[in-house]
Amino acid sequence: MSALWGEVLTGLLLSLPLGLLSYKLATRLEGAAGSRADRVWTLALLVTLAPLPLAVVTHFAGEHWGPLQVWPTLSGLPVLPSPSEGAVSLAPLGQMAETYSLTGILALMWGAGASLRLAIELTRSWRLHRAVMRASIASSDLRQVVSPRAKHQGVHLQIRQSEQIGSPFICGVFQPCLVLPPHFRVTQAHLDIVDHELAHARRHDVQTALLMRVFGLVFWFNPAWWACEQRRQLAVEIACDADVLRRKDTESVRSYARALLDTVRMESGSSPAVSFGVTYKEALKMRLISILSPAPSPNWRRLAIGGLGAMSLVIGSAGLQMAQASGRAISTPVFSHIVLEGRFTSGYGLRNIPSGLPDRTRDHGGVDVAAPLGSPVYAPAPGHVFYVGDNYQGSPAWGHVIGIDHGAGWTTLYAHLGDMHVAVGDQVTAGFVIADVGQTGLSTGPHVHVEVHQNGERVDPEMYLPGLHSIAAP
Repeated sequence: MSALWGEVLTGLLLSLPLGLLSYKLATRLEGAAGSRADRVWTLALLVTLAPLPLAVVTHFAGEHWGPLQVWPTLSGLPVLPSPSEGAVSLAPLGQMAETYSLTGILALMWGAGASLRLAIELTRSWRLHRAVMRASIASSDLRQVVSPRAKHQGVHLQIRQSEQIGSPFICGVFQPCLVLPPHFRVTQAHLDIVDHELAHARRHDVQTALLMRVFGLVFWFNPAWWACEQRRQLAVEIACDADVLRRKDTESVRSYARALLDTVRMESGSSPAVSFGVTYKEALKMRLISILSPAPSPNWRRLAIGGLGAMSLVIGSAGLQMAQASGRAISTPVFSHIVLEGRFTSGYGLRNIPSGLPDRTRDHGGVDVAAPLGSPVYAPAPGHVFYVGDNYQGSPAWGHVIGIDHGAGWTTLYAHLGDMHVAVGDQVTAGFVIADVGQTGLSTGPHVHVEVHQNGERVDPEMYLPGLHSIAAP
């Protein structure tokens, strides 16, 4: 038993450098894999855990070439002498109290960490189970819409609704269960989110996630394991997004991106039931970039070379050098923040606009959002300020105006502002407060006029800025 435990410790310690190398290799290969990057990260996780089963196999395959023979020199750590014999010992775990061997101390530390991790996982699972059981069965009207859609995709599931969540999610190891928020509406955008969750069910992502959580009990001490698993979960989300968008046109893709932003915004705090939702801003940004930018086809040659590199890591060689994957150009900025919390008063295009407004007849070049005086106005995406002032385009009717250049030919414009908090040349980030709501210029009440320009041409802000289509709804 002591020999086997020594070999297990060898495998666990080897997973540390091997996990770091596999993480770096997977990072290089992620771009080449496109929407199938989740397979790359799964391979990285398999490479990380490979030393443990190999160590066990060598123990039973033959004593003469097992890792235990090189354990003291491999670890580089001394073993404390036994108080009774005064000799160096690799004692089994059960005799640690008598021999104080280093392997016994490491075993105790590993067992304590694994037990703590197990308690955390059991608590999470129990909260998820309780939240699902408390959720009510979805209405018959909702089931009549979602159930045929799921069956058409080969998924047979339960459909529930819960007040405790803000976005849909799929769960259930043996039978899929789709849990929907109470505000779910039967619109194309919301059904696209449902298709995303159905893609998880078809791919058996719930079962895979459970298996990775079990392995996480063993490798709780390895930061490379958790880094790879986090990237794998993100790649799974991107793969499901690609599955939904595979048969959609450009406008539908943008609509799906806005629906995703609004769904995430509905989250209030951390939900114990969300298994696949966005949990950090960088993940949301990467998903939106993947949605709004065409995904490259998998580079099979590069992936094959990466597979050979992963195999070489398993056998102890990391000599292969991989070419860096080329980045994907972003044709549209990631508008990830709302401009203003308010009431939608006028949309883009032909509207009944007062004739006194300059350069407008009935063609409204932006949208108007009314809000109380002094309400904050936010930048929807990173960029630099190129205009701050009055008399825009030679007319004082615009009032206080701010213009932001977001790069790649995209700009946004905000008129009738109150106090302005930026200057020309300032760099802003998404969510930065650029001004307050005002009533300057030719305005019938406190509001903000918002425009989006692409290469100098006005486009409908509702198609690009998050939140506008929801406040525009009656």
